[in-house]
Formats: sequence, C-alpha cells, structure tokens
Amino acid sequence: MPQADQLPSHAPPRGAVLAFAPHGDDELLGCGGALLMHLERGDAVHVVVVFDGALGHRRGSDVGVDAALVALRRAETRAAGRCLGALTYEFLGLPEGHHPQRQVLARGAERLAERLRELDPITVYAPWRGDGHRDHRTTGRGVSLALEAVGFQGQAHGYEVWTPLPAATRLDITPAMDTLRRALACHGSQGGGRALTEHLQAQTLARGIDQEGGSYGEVFCPLGAADPEDREELYPPGAVPSALREGGPA
Repeated sequence: MPQADQLPSHAPPRGAVLAFAPHGDDELLGCGGALLMHLERGDAVHVVVVFDGALGHRRGSDVGVDAALVALRRAETRAAGRCLGALTYEFLGLPEGHHPQRQVLARGAERLAERLRELDPITVYAPWRGDGHRDHRTTGRGVSLALEAVGFQGQAHGYEVWTPLPAATRLDITPAMDTLRRALACHGSQGGGRALTEHLQAQTLARGIDQEGGSYGEVFCPLGAADPEDREELYPPGAVPSALREGGPA
C-alpha cells in the first residue's frame, strides 16, 4: 500500500456515478467531495440510501420505528443534496440496526443489482467493508455482491466514514469543504449537524494534512470481491460462476 504522502490522485473516468449510502449523510462524510467533483464536470450522480434511518442516534432493543423521523431524515437528505447541485436520491427504506442473515443480505443485494442494471453507472461508491458501523459493513457487502451479480466492469471505490480504510487513492477536497459543511448542517435531526461537521473536519484534515497544495482529503480503496460465504447465498448450490469462486471479477 502506498505511503500517505505518495498516494496517487483519485481520478475516476467521466460518466454516470452511483453512490450507495447506508444512511442519508454518509455519502457526504465518505465521498461528498468526490460527488461534487463529478457534478462539477457534468457527470450524472445518483445516490441510493439503503436504510430507513428510523433509529437516528437512538439505540436499544426497545426503540421502535419512528415514521416521522424517517420522513424528516429523507427531507434533510434531499436538502443537503441540493447544496451540492443536481444530485438525485432514492430511498430503499430497509430497516437499520440489524445483523442480517446471509439470505436476507442476498435479497438486499438483488435489489441493489436492479439499480445497477437500470442506471448502468461507470463509477460506483460504497462504504468499505471494514467500517466500524454494522449498517455500513452490510451495505459494502451487499454492493460487492450486486456488482458481481451484474458483471460490473467499471470502477468501484470504497469510502470511509467511521473507520480508516487502507487508502489506495486520495482526492484533495479543500475547495469543496464549505459546500460540504453547509450540506451537513441540513441534517438537523442528527445532533443539529454539528457533530457530523466536526467529524468531517477531523477526518478529512487527517487525510489531507500531508498532501501538497491542499489541507483536506478524501481517500478510497477498491471495494473488492464479495465474501465467499455471502456469494453462496446469491446463487443456487453448485451454480456459483467459476470466475467468482476464484475470487471475483478483476
């Protein structure tokens, strides 16, 4: 893995972009600068928010689904997206905070694969599968399965939110920081947006402090092949394609 000060620049190709966010706000924290770069050069950018966001900061087995919070978080997410520009969203509304069985994960991956087939992106972003948040890991696993299911041939990048990833490329997002701060401030239900903004500030400063000519950075890693155990749930017994049994697509 390259040293921090030797990371190549993140330079995805031009064309349609599909970003998967576990919750509305994760796309801003993990790859918001990259999405803004894509928008500014004319790429179509679509975000799929996977989970319903019904828990917010609340945790515990006795916490029920808050329909009003779900609606509010969707409105906040759309408002934040407007700060970036012509960003479009859709919400799958899967229940958050659970540890899904592999069969459930496979069904979720099939829904993600449907969006990949319909939108046909060149570049995909999703949380890397080592993130410390369960919903983030689940999203990364599901996207990896979906990419294999559709035979994706573009670039798939993992982004970090709560746990540092093994960086392969870096993007200077210093010019994007004011826009990202305004966007995160729209997430008032999540601690008024302040905690999110402070996290963004700390994370991107740590990733950009040693880059020449910039103070803030986002880093990415290859999303990688699906876990073999997950893959077995996506195909009937004995029907996993040989290329996938051997480690997934290049």
